[in-house]
Amino acid sequence: MTFEHLGVSERNDDTDSPVDVICVQDSLDKLVKDKWPLIRKDDFRKTTRDLMEVLFTTEEMATSSVTGSKGHTGSTKDALDPRKIAFIICESS
Repeated sequence: MTFEHLGVSERNDDTDSPVDVICVQDSLDKLVKDKWPLIRKDDFRKTTRDLMEVLFTTEEMATSSVTGSKGHTGSTKDALDPRKIAFIICESS
């Protein structure tokens, strides 16, 4: 998955330097900023749901899981981007 639409590119390896993490964080902040007034903040579940809708497409949510591990049907799905998930966790808590 690339983040070109966010203004950054994903690295080929799994080690992100602090600068890369900051770049992704800043890009996510900018992406969510326009939608922030629409995010429901009265309950962490609503906040999480709204952020998921902003950061992931419907197709991504339908064909992926948070961890990429096997589901109850035994099939594995692709993992959602862990940096986006970390952003959602930070903003929802």
